[in-house]
Amino acid sequence: MTKDNHIKKNANMKIGILLVSILFLASTTHAGPKEYVRDYTYIAGETDSKVTARKKALEEIKRELLGEIGTHIYSRMDMSQSTNGENIARQHIRSITAGLVKLEILEEKWDGYQFYISAKLIVDPEDVVKRINETTENSKDYKEINSKLINNEKTIIELQSEMAALHATLGEHKAKNDVEVSKAISLHKEGMNYYHGINGKDKKIKAAFELYQQSAELNYAPAQRDLASMYLEGAPSVKDKKMAFRLFEKAANQGDSRAMYEVGVRYYRGEGTFKDYQMSMKWLQKSADNGYPKAFAGMASMYSDGRGVVEDKIKADKLFFKAAQLGSAWGQMTVGRNYEYGSNGKEPNPKQALYWYQLALDNNHPNAFSQFGKMHKEGEMLPLDFDKALQYYRRAVELGWAYAAEEIYELEELIAIRDKAAH
Repeated sequence: MTKDNHIKKNANMKIGILLVSILFLASTTHAGPKEYVRDYTYIAGETDSKVTARKKALEEIKRELLGEIGTHIYSRMDMSQSTNGENIARQHIRSITAGLVKLEILEEKWDGYQFYISAKLIVDPEDVVKRINETTENSKDYKEINSKLINNEKTIIELQSEMAALHATLGEHKAKNDVEVSKAISLHKEGMNYYHGINGKDKKIKAAFELYQQSAELNYAPAQRDLASMYLEGAPSVKDKKMAFRLFEKAANQGDSRAMYEVGVRYYRGEGTFKDYQMSMKWLQKSADNGYPKAFAGMASMYSDGRGVVEDKIKADKLFFKAAQLGSAWGQMTVGRNYEYGSNGKEPNPKQALYWYQLALDNNHPNAFSQFGKMHKEGEMLPLDFDKALQYYRRAVELGWAYAAEEIYELEELIAIRDKAAH
């Protein structure tokens, strides 16, 4: 008998013993359903959104729960040696269990940096045993499947040897890459400190630019994206829209959600590249798929105007609402306006309008301050108050909303007339 045949026969015997043990176990015990609870925290990466972080956390906690269930069932079997047959049986138990249970989320939290999730599975081990027994009823099919499993196991062992050699080679490259990534992150963070004037650093745009540039040269997507923004602003030198587009595109191709959105905007406006509504929608959709809030608002605007797509006001409203829910101030302002004036046959709802305007205000949207100024000036949805209106309009101008300047001039005249009449 060859060595391979001996291994195969040995594995078959072990699996046979294992399945006999399962049959015996099923006929002698019944513990009933068992509950398994686990929690897991996923630390988000640079390119993770809430959606991708939740997906990864969910996959990991399900894997851990199914592994725990499989171990529990296997521990009840009388097997003392570790063989290929046992490994196959463990995989068999896990795969069958996955089809019998439903994951129940107990709690989940996202703070922008990490995603916490707590979940439970309830399963009756005897149901799993019963299903395993059923798979052995057709002996011909079972032998064929079993033979394939053992052959696959042998192939895996051979591949593991090759992978070990490859891993040694890749290890050196990874170590070098890790050093470069760490350096790129450090340079980008220091650049942010200078750009915003935080963490003990004075605001120095030129220093921020140079640090972003060094980090971007190491192919760090967030640095490429922020450097692109500086080229758009013309800081610290002249504006360069073509360079901005190239950098946004590099970051976008690495999966940076905000950069994907910016590439979509550049195609929409024809800034730094040619105008192409289809390409704009393509990149906005990619960004939205990663959960970036403003991307939903961008898509909504295109559906509302019928640019690059068939005009669809209802779909536009839905996308604006999604953007608003995800925290986009642009989306919140639009939803507020839709509630104020009514949209697509819906009646106006001042209470809801004020709710969404307030969220946009909390997000420092310039037009939200202008809107609150208007409401106080006219006494609509808020009490008539010229002084508060003036404060809101002035803040809108500070944030770059130039349209509010005319309102300030008119209000100052009204306040002067009011004060003169009071005396």
